[in-house]
Amino acid sequence: MGAGGTSCSTENRCICREYPHGESHDIVDLLVPRDPKRETSITSISIGDVLHDTNSFFSWLGVSPPTGSLCCRSLRDHFPSAIPGRAVQARVSKALTRYGINPENTLYGESVCPDEINHEKGDLASLMSDHWGEVFHLGGLGGAPSAGKTGFDLYSKNAPEGGHLLILFGPHIAISNRGELGKYLRAGQSHLSIACGTVLSAYEACRVESDPSTLNIVDDMQHHWMHQQVAKNFSRVKTSDSPLVELMMVVYEAIRDQLLACVHTDFGKGKLILLGGIQINMPEPYEDHFAPLMFNILTKGQKPKSLLFEFGFTKEDKDEPEISADLSMCRTHGEVFSWLGWSPQSSTPCHKALTRCFPKAIPGTAVLLRTAKVLRARGLNPTNTIYGTSICPDEINFEKGDFTMRMKDFWGTCFPLGGIGGAPFVGKAGFNSFSSHVPNGGHGLILFGPHVAVSDFGEIGKYLRHGHCRHSRACLAICKAYEACKANERLGREDPCDTQQNWLKQELAKRLPGLPQPESAEVLADITLLVYEAVKEKLLLCVHNDFGDGHLVLIGGIQINMPEPSEDHFVPLMFQLWSKTRKPINLLPELCS
Repeated sequence: MGAGGTSCSTENRCICREYPHGESHDIVDLLVPRDPKRETSITSISIGDVLHDTNSFFSWLGVSPPTGSLCCRSLRDHFPSAIPGRAVQARVSKALTRYGINPENTLYGESVCPDEINHEKGDLASLMSDHWGEVFHLGGLGGAPSAGKTGFDLYSKNAPEGGHLLILFGPHIAISNRGELGKYLRAGQSHLSIACGTVLSAYEACRVESDPSTLNIVDDMQHHWMHQQVAKNFSRVKTSDSPLVELMMVVYEAIRDQLLACVHTDFGKGKLILLGGIQINMPEPYEDHFAPLMFNILTKGQKPKSLLFEFGFTKEDKDEPEISADLSMCRTHGEVFSWLGWSPQSSTPCHKALTRCFPKAIPGTAVLLRTAKVLRARGLNPTNTIYGTSICPDEINFEKGDFTMRMKDFWGTCFPLGGIGGAPFVGKAGFNSFSSHVPNGGHGLILFGPHVAVSDFGEIGKYLRHGHCRHSRACLAICKAYEACKANERLGREDPCDTQQNWLKQELAKRLPGLPQPESAEVLADITLLVYEAVKEKLLLCVHNDFGDGHLVLIGGIQINMPEPSEDHFVPLMFQLWSKTRKPINLLPELCS
């Protein structure tokens, strides 16, 4: 298939090896090394010290504001080390895995401000609790560890036997679309409000020389504590070139010192991990960011070990990763995906097989973020769009974190249209049912295509399923259909109880004569592409735009089931916007560039 759904020639049939339109979407150098010994100021661990367009990759994903915007300039000027919460969560998880620390043996806690804008879907606190599990709340207004020593003792007693504790802590501040520090437009409000209200009100009280001792300690003890901390360091704040930035650093240090006075490692043999920094609430549609200032592992009887360097770009992961000054190592998007833990490391057989057979495959999260960004600009959002899929029902396509599940989580409920192999076996009647559910004046979105696995050993079509001790095949239906065609099984005598598999065999039989002589086991990559073409053709016979004035969006490609901990990937081959009044618009270049 070419861009926009045109067919390909025999010599160019292996389109999963290159994008149909041939463009490259490499991402320029992103992250720079940092000194793990430096933690005294916000700029000391700046990701952007060397690279001036640090924001480019995350802006490309749609989670950071566009480079050059007022919001972006404010973010980079004031908090140059800040990265989106999803990147923080990914790096923390990847780093701690090397120490045997995982959600099964770790209890997560947090000392962050209870302000609702810190706990919205997609915020760092929510991402951390989604990944690590239950959360023990240690914090109060402003992020101070108001639960105190008793609160920590209660929390530590709940640690898994022989397990670990992980605490996220720090204050927060907002940045508006216009780059104003401390301003945030909350849901349902028409005017900007302040954030963090506790910290900024304490700052204002000190600015007008209000005496903290006049506060009622019993009735307002958390605000009283914050007022005291700001008052003690107010001369440092007011003489700074950036008072609000210095204010956040003062509050962070106060929270850190108070937390360190409360915590200990007497709860068992496990480790205590402290992740501290400043949360930055970003305007929609961007994700909240985080400026990391501490990432320490504390072990009983040992000095704290700093892992702060993990937020810089490093060489291939080792027990003790070396910080690399060679920024050419992350010139492509693939290197950054690997840094995030979404893709396998480049030295692994899995990565080599993936890039050899599907060099344009990208992680599902990246596809979701890019397609959402493109569609948002055209008025499509989860409130006015119904989402459907035509994919294989294999359970490995529906595991937590898979591309299809991330799409469902973002767009809402899902209407399944597909059967084995990914074909839309519900037919025209099924699509009519789906389209009749489109919101009034709204849109329909369908993700479709077959799937294939890549094993840890680089085997195409092999996957280690949960509870299995050996790899099994994926997609098994496609493999069996191909084997039947190779064996020249006669068509016309198919089992009437196996209509979906019969269809796969028939479609492959029609297409195999045009396939060049395959090489080794990688034939399955080419076979999966042939199935994609068959699935696409069947889908196009079923869909239409007669459901209303909205758009129909078709996202087609090949899903690639990856071994843990990497994300499933996707080779995008179609991204079209249909409407009643004009020809389909090819959006694939926007997704991939």
